[in-house]
Amino acid sequence: MVLIPESEDRDGVKMTLNKAFAIFFQQTGIKFYIKDWRTISWRASSRTGVLQQVADEMKGYVQPYDVVIAIYTMNLFQQFVFNALGGWMGVVDDVYRRFVVVRRSRNLHVLEHELGHLFLFKTTHDGGVMGAYIVCAVGDHLCTGNSVCFNEAERQEIIENKWRDFSTKPELSERQSLIHD
Repeated sequence: MVLIPESEDRDGVKMTLNKAFAIFFQQTGIKFYIKDWRTISWRASSRTGVLQQVADEMKGYVQPYDVVIAIYTMNLFQQFVFNALGGWMGVVDDVYRRFVVVRRSRNLHVLEHELGHLFLFKTTHDGGVMGAYIVCAVGDHLCTGNSVCFNEAERQEIIENKWRDFSTKPELSERQSLIHD
C-alpha cells in the first residue's frame, strides 16, 4: 500500500519505489509490489505524529496488506527549517514494523534504508532504528556512505525474517512505542 498527498506525482513516486524494490530484491530475494494507492492529507509533521496518522488511516482499510509506504511532502516553511536545522528523512514504526514514512520521495537511499527496517530486529542505533549505511561490497559494486547496500550481517538477517507476519509484533532488541495500536 502506498499513501501519498494529492500534490505528489504518482508516476515519479512509482518509478522511485520500483527502483528501490528492484535493489532490495537483488540483495535479498524479497519482492515488493504495490497493491493499492491512497491519498493522505498530512495533519502531523513529527515522526510519531505521521506514524500514528498512517496507523489510524489503515485501521479503516479492510483489505489485507503487509506494508504501508507513505510519502510526506514538506511545505516551504518545513523545507526551510529542514535545510537549516536538519530533521528526520524516514521513519518506521517500532510496534509492527510495517508502516514507513519517507520525506522527499525521490531519495532512494532513505527508502532502501527504511525498507531494511521492516526486517532488521537485532541491529539498532540510537532511538531504536537501524544503523546508518556503511561501505560494503555487493558483487563487483563498491557502495559508499550513502549506499543502498546492506552489509552481509544485515542482509542475512533480512533474509532470515523474509516470511515474517507483518500483523504480529516482532521481537526487537530495543523498542520505542511510536504508535498506539
